[in-house]
Amino acid sequence: MDFEDLYHDEPRDSNGPSKLSPEKKKLEVSAQEALATAVSRVVLGLILLVSFVVGCWVAATALHHPDTCWFLALGRWIYEHGAVPDLDPFSWTMALGSAQGQPSAVGLNEINQFVANHFVVSQWLSALISYLSTLSGGLLTLLMLNAVVVVTAFLSLPIGFVARRGAPFVTGLALVLLALLTAFLCPTSCTEIFSYLFIAIFLQVVHHARSAILWHDAKIFRIAYVLVPLMVLWANLHIGFIIGLVILAGCLLGALLGIPLAKRLSGALPIAALTASPVTELVPPRALSVELVFALAGSLLASLVTPYGFKLWESMPAVLASSSLSLSSASSSFSFSAYAYWTYGLLCLAFLLLVFREFRACREEQAALADPQVNVLVITELVTATLVGGIAIAVSFAAPSLIVFTTLIVLAEVLALLGVRRLATHADASIAAARGEGGPEATPASKRPARTFWQDLNFHSLDVWLAGGAFELAIVSFCSIAGVCLVANKVFKPELPPAAAPIKALKYIEQHKDDLGARLFNDAAFGNLIDWQLRATPKVFMDTRLNVYDQRLIGDYRSIQECLPGWQSLLDSYQVDWVFVSPISKLGHALLENSSWETRYQDDKAVILVRKKNE
Repeated sequence: MDFEDLYHDEPRDSNGPSKLSPEKKKLEVSAQEALATAVSRVVLGLILLVSFVVGCWVAATALHHPDTCWFLALGRWIYEHGAVPDLDPFSWTMALGSAQGQPSAVGLNEINQFVANHFVVSQWLSALISYLSTLSGGLLTLLMLNAVVVVTAFLSLPIGFVARRGAPFVTGLALVLLALLTAFLCPTSCTEIFSYLFIAIFLQVVHHARSAILWHDAKIFRIAYVLVPLMVLWANLHIGFIIGLVILAGCLLGALLGIPLAKRLSGALPIAALTASPVTELVPPRALSVELVFALAGSLLASLVTPYGFKLWESMPAVLASSSLSLSSASSSFSFSAYAYWTYGLLCLAFLLLVFREFRACREEQAALADPQVNVLVITELVTATLVGGIAIAVSFAAPSLIVFTTLIVLAEVLALLGVRRLATHADASIAAARGEGGPEATPASKRPARTFWQDLNFHSLDVWLAGGAFELAIVSFCSIAGVCLVANKVFKPELPPAAAPIKALKYIEQHKDDLGARLFNDAAFGNLIDWQLRATPKVFMDTRLNVYDQRLIGDYRSIQECLPGWQSLLDSYQVDWVFVSPISKLGHALLENSSWETRYQDDKAVILVRKKNE
């Protein structure tokens, strides 16, 4: 794809020499173009500034998420043992929860075998990579890795969407920054960042194929060659690989529905005219469907290339059900009133308005396109964008915890809708020129409309951004790393557990663990700290890995923690020896007033209580 002729509205063969005349290239730069060039440099500076801010944000917040501790503890366990765990290395309750419903005569070995057959660590590779990143530079290098991944997924690659889809650069950049702000306002975890990156890459590859059919390209790149190997990695990194499959399935469904809808909207045009043109350089509509079928089928098979094989898919219903729950206060407080929904709502509103605008324009202005095949391709693209974006919006409102994932999808479809008419008009003019029917180059220069400042700004901004290719991505990543270093060295020293954690209580447990008892009931967030700081010694009752615990166990935890009816009998049934919770929690307050429990340690952050021996 050639961006110069697209943004200058001068069609030429993307694989051949420019049709711009040498005289035109030598024209003296006008004041308007000089201003556009200067403004484009300012825009580039803004992009670099934003990437720096992203680095600062990651350094200040990434380690505060409660999942970070158990996530790194899991990576450390895999690194030290050289294998993924067959049994949960952190809790003593998982075997009990998984064995519920089994015959009472079943022994410990049979229970462990049952648990091993059902235990799946879906994010084992991302945990290992994250822990390995700490070996060379400690937590600072982990923060650098997080910053580079986030800035690439939410800034660098989305700007690539703007360029690839022919969207107005300034408008597209504003939408990219709006999506980035949505990610800022959501509680994010380092357990998820690799899925953000892979969603952005999947969208980049799929949109490359979708835009190619609106460009005068002779064929579509075999997207399965890229997506299938990526799916092998993604399936081992995070359960979010399902989103990649949904993207492919949505695009395939849109491509299949495009031709029938084009026939209905086009009215008088016969279907034969829509599916073939006597003289055309465009890829036929069915070519995209074929590529998506291969990519989807290959990606499904690639998702089985994990240590668990089909067992990963068997665990999916329980994982999705558990993921809908939340133990952390940050997640539980996230609702439709959160600030992230205001910014995300603006992005969704832009999507809906563009869908309405483009479908109306397609119906009213279809006669403006000379080639019928371009018309069917435009309708297919609109159907695909509407379907994929609509599914993403519906998912985000049904499961607010997925809003960061769906933000990237909605953003990509908004940018596709912004540029679809520009790509279609350009492709139509190129075909007309190839047929000798005229086109922009056949119009005398004196009668052509002068380029506007915004056209010049679009071109020069992309020229600056795309001139270095991978070099530009490296510069953005470097700015984000600079932000991490500044904050980590001057503002917030990276430490785990964070300063707000009950560190003194953890030291007490480490020194007196042999005197406290075998069975612990703990706050889930405190369980994460034990996983990392004390290497899961003692074993915890529960941490925040909701996707691995039995639903009944999670329910029992909440009943005990919130002192719901029957909580005391539940605590007795698990034969809990000691408790490690916050002193202001309902359970902590109740046990502090209970004579059957002895207070061994207490401060403003945590309380440790032990069941009295004579009870």
